Amino acid sequence: MPLGRLFSKGRPSKGKYLETELPPKKYGARPELTETQKLDLSKAFGIFDPRGSGLIEQRGFMLVLRALGMEPTFTEVDDLIMTITGRAVNETLDFKDFYNLMNFVMTRDDTKDDIIKAFKIFSSDRGVIVLDDLVAVAEELGEDISKEKLEEMIHFADKKQDGTVTYKEFAVMMERPQLE
Repeated sequence: MPLGRLFSKGRPSKGKYLETELPPKKYGARPELTETQKLDLSKAFGIFDPRGSGLIEQRGFMLVLRALGMEPTFTEVDDLIMTITGRAVNETLDFKDFYNLMNFVMTRDDTKDDIIKAFKIFSSDRGVIVLDDLVAVAEELGEDISKEKLEEMIHFADKKQDGTVTYKEFAVMMERPQLE
């Protein structure tokens, strides 16, 4: 499995997913998890380790990924675990393994497939993102974002200044500039 293409993501709905944010992207460097995110991972591990043994089943890791809105297959999870930890399938994971896996998943670069899926979440049937699309997504997520802020988001990505964001404009905005 190419690790750049990890799991399908569905449209988020409020309350269905774990309340954690992905790390901010840093230019030219791999992003790092914040202290809050590290604490969130510790809490998530504890949920799947109710006896406090310090170990969780690989199935528990898969459930954490699903709680984050990802839809991994068993094969994808097995391949990821083997690649990151070097461990065989059906072994338990300690917190260090869990942390390393989650750090990889949360800080990986977006692939073209990820960007296409994200664009489809935000765009309407017109094939572009307009202000009404952002308003609808914000409302669906229960986010209280002013229309002015959403207009700023459109303006930031809209290089043609026509009030719409095309896939190409969206993809350029989502890419991390690389330092040379």
